[in-house]
Amino acid sequence: NPINHMFINYSNICNFKCRMCGPNYSNSLIPEHKHLHSLKLAKEVKVESIKNRNFINDYLKENSQSLDNVNSIWITGGEPLIDDSCYDLIDILDDYDKSFDTDMVITTNGSKIDLDKLQKFESLKFFELDLSLDAPNNMFEYMRSAGIFTWEQMSKLIDDLKHFKKENSSWFHICFNASIQAYNFDTVLEFDKLCRDAGALNNTRMLVFPEHFRLDVLPLEMRKEELNKIKNYTVATYDKRFKRSFDDICLNLSKKQASKEVVAKFKDFTKAQDKYRSMYLQDYHANLAEFVYTKDQ
Repeated sequence: NPINHMFINYSNICNFKCRMCGPNYSNSLIPEHKHLHSLKLAKEVKVESIKNRNFINDYLKENSQSLDNVNSIWITGGEPLIDDSCYDLIDILDDYDKSFDTDMVITTNGSKIDLDKLQKFESLKFFELDLSLDAPNNMFEYMRSAGIFTWEQMSKLIDDLKHFKKENSSWFHICFNASIQAYNFDTVLEFDKLCRDAGALNNTRMLVFPEHFRLDVLPLEMRKEELNKIKNYTVATYDKRFKRSFDDICLNLSKKQASKEVVAKFKDFTKAQDKYRSMYLQDYHANLAEFVYTKDQ
């Protein structure tokens, strides 16, 4: 069958250590997950996870016919902008006269964005930068970057992208994404405001795996309190993706709590990562830390 859509993951090489991620998608997590495995909290790290590259660009150069029917490409990672692979792909598309009728989305952690290089994507039919944030405040550092890229740096990048979008509105589109889970359960409206202020679509969705990070590990009363704050919120009519996700979030805020075993794993996993990183939940979210670090009666 002809290939219309390509999903590309160049490697698992990434400079971030998102707590809900794993070695298959970030090689920076390998030492930590070896430690977590020794505590029986994570799976064994496979040899092939150490630096898992693929060479799709080389393949496309040698098999250009594979691009004949392609009209959309989604690129994730690892961190796809950590090297020049995405920009090299544009050269390949240009060489085979494919850019003008190709849509492309790149999901990135943002830390390696070069605004000058972004101009290269102008030749595409449609281009969207999907910026992974998860939290619209300092929890971003706790959940994602482990401090190597600060919320202050990210806030500046968002301002720069907002200006870049105004200057390149004919072709450049942005959305911000968040996986709603236990750590960011109370940031839904603040995150939407961040998106609106930046002129970005809201690509929020519910986290499904790992299950010990899902919303339902939190006490029902904690989630219902948040639900009461947000349930009457009006989602922008132009943001249909977020409308679906918002309804799903409200539903999950009112579900019964997960099993004791899953809740215990969330607490143990959080405490183990905090200790390994010397980066403690108490410094970012005192109420959540009280739940995690209080022993069950």
